[in-house]
Amino acid sequence: MRETITYAALIRIAAWSIFFLLILSAVLPHAPIELRYQEEMHKQNIDPVITYWADPRFVRPDTLQTPQGVKNIIWVAGSSVLIPPEEFPEEGEEEIYDHVPARVQRVLEENYEINSRAQLSMLLARRALDTYTMTLDALNRNPDMLVITLNPFWELNEQSVYLKRELFNAGLPLWIQNQDWPLITLAAPGHIFWNIIGRYIPVIRDAHDRLKQLEEHIELPDLKLKPKDVKLFADFEYDQPLTFWIVHRFLGGQADQMQLQPGKFDAKVWQLLNLQSARMDSEKGWADYYMNKTLQTIQNNGVPALIYLAPISEDITFQDAAYAKYAELYERINQLQKQYSKDNIRIITSLPREVEFSLSHVDFLHLDHPGNLPDFIAGEIATMIEAQE
Repeated sequence: MRETITYAALIRIAAWSIFFLLILSAVLPHAPIELRYQEEMHKQNIDPVITYWADPRFVRPDTLQTPQGVKNIIWVAGSSVLIPPEEFPEEGEEEIYDHVPARVQRVLEENYEINSRAQLSMLLARRALDTYTMTLDALNRNPDMLVITLNPFWELNEQSVYLKRELFNAGLPLWIQNQDWPLITLAAPGHIFWNIIGRYIPVIRDAHDRLKQLEEHIELPDLKLKPKDVKLFADFEYDQPLTFWIVHRFLGGQADQMQLQPGKFDAKVWQLLNLQSARMDSEKGWADYYMNKTLQTIQNNGVPALIYLAPISEDITFQDAAYAKYAELYERINQLQKQYSKDNIRIITSLPREVEFSLSHVDFLHLDHPGNLPDFIAGEIATMIEAQE
């Protein structure tokens, strides 16, 4: 005789599951937060905000308290703030990236007697919806000031408005708080469910931290897939779907045009292809809409915010198709600058020439040497802080 599952039985199973998860939450010891780049950032007096890629929380769940007399400056940034270390490691030691916010902090203290602590909300290849959500999260962390870098290759590109689905887990309560109802409808039932159980069941919310603890005691197998075509990709260890997309979407299947070197990805080719194919829409585009929402929210909040377009290499001027798109983006940011530059918002699209000439780029976006950029940003921050006091 076959038994049928009743709704009462399902409810009973769910109730017992929740009960035992709550017991586990109470019994298990606290798991310290594990964040990307946290060791190297802490050495530079920076607190990271964004979690690992696989962590469904997307951002750290706690709110850090800044000591009295210390300015809490939160950066919403991308890879453009990463720079090589001032002192290169000795042979055999791991190279640790330096960060523009760390150098800005030093200038603020040495030149302006402003004691600050940076929280860095950094997402590589950040998009417009990412920027909006990360800004909402930053405003909830009691900042004395925001610094936001705009990525010219992604920020207003309607072809890709957000980067990772984990964003929706952190974003959903923030969007509800900001009454952004159209965006809330995009959240899947799984995001809603995760928010409910994550809020009340810590063992689920902090699962990623506990897995990180287990990794220290358990040796996990290496499941990383290697490319089959060793001739084409050699030691190439990059996102294979991305490589496929570049080759077949832009290069017509001509893989040799990627100019691959063994073990390296040609970032300049990728940046050019991405920029010249970008689509911007200032009237009904999602990316542009959420850039406006970001600026409107900051304006309404009243927190001082320095927003600057990440400087790119002048070599871009020799790439006609890509440079034409950059000029379009630049013009749009200038329009937003005129619209939103108020008492608490400063939008910078162009750096002074002496600052631009001092920069050295690895590719079109990433810096090999930050030159006078930290001094310039520190000066702008100091001016805005003094104006608010």
